[in-house]
Amino acid sequence: GQSGVGGRTLQVQVLSAMNLMNRDSGVMGDVSDPYVTARVGLTEHRTLTINNSLNPEWTAGNSFVFSLPASDEPGLLSLEVMNDNTVLKEQSLGTLTIDIRSLPPNEWRRQREQLLGGRGAELQYAI
Repeated sequence: GQSGVGGRTLQVQVLSAMNLMNRDSGVMGDVSDPYVTARVGLTEHRTLTINNSLNPEWTAGNSFVFSLPASDEPGLLSLEVMNDNTVLKEQSLGTLTIDIRSLPPNEWRRQREQLLGGRGAELQYAI
């Protein structure tokens, strides 16, 4: 959620993803190795990579705080699930864009939303 103490901040916690696309070969049970990038403006954070999971859960390295500008237009939060692939270029497994202005200040809420371009995959997060 947003905090009104001092400078405005936005705290985001990535919790889990469900039904991700498999972008890896599938050989020997090899499936996508997802991580999530969280971006506001030029500031970007990323979770740890969860190896071989189409339904990953993040329990560490998954909370991020963004400083927001003092203006009335803080912008957008972008959450993108990526496949960490050492052989090929990393691939997007879906994105979410949240208008920060639509978030109630000083309130923590858990959300589960469908990813754009994710073929039915969902992302669960708290904000």
